[in-house]
Amino acid sequence: MSKHGKRDVLIHFDEEMNELILYTIAVEETKNIRISEFDGARIDIPSLNEMSPDDAESTFGATIFSLIDTFSFNKTGIRPYEALNEERHRQDIAEWEIAAKQGDPEAQFMLHIEYHSKALFDCDASSLSKAEEMLEAAVSQRYEPAVKMKESWPLLRSAVERKLKRGPTI
Repeated sequence: MSKHGKRDVLIHFDEEMNELILYTIAVEETKNIRISEFDGARIDIPSLNEMSPDDAESTFGATIFSLIDTFSFNKTGIRPYEALNEERHRQDIAEWEIAAKQGDPEAQFMLHIEYHSKALFDCDASSLSKAEEMLEAAVSQRYEPAVKMKESWPLLRSAVERKLKRGPTI
């Protein structure tokens, strides 16, 4: 380990200078950020270790560039990452739908999240029904995240129902 102790890596895309800057920061300094921000894009090391070094580096790099382009005004221009993310998301949904029909509770829960989001953002009442159906299916199998979500579902459903009554906003 470094003489500076354990450090996190912060990647900053300076859009004005059009450059990536990598900082190392003491983990104690990033603790509150890691707690309060999005749970992060996670890549487990055992999966990377199963790949060739070139493929592992490529996977990691693609993830980083995808995140940078998703959350930046200016894009890196390396690949059309937003379009690739949308396609990957469509593939995920298709895989979850197949697995959910086969009774996979994790896939059912992921579809619950997907349908809830579609109901909320697209004012789609049928998606709200599908979200509840998928949640119930996962809960019936005692899938722990679904069981926890079930507690707050009435409030979440009510919020979407209120939005549906107001109708879509332009």
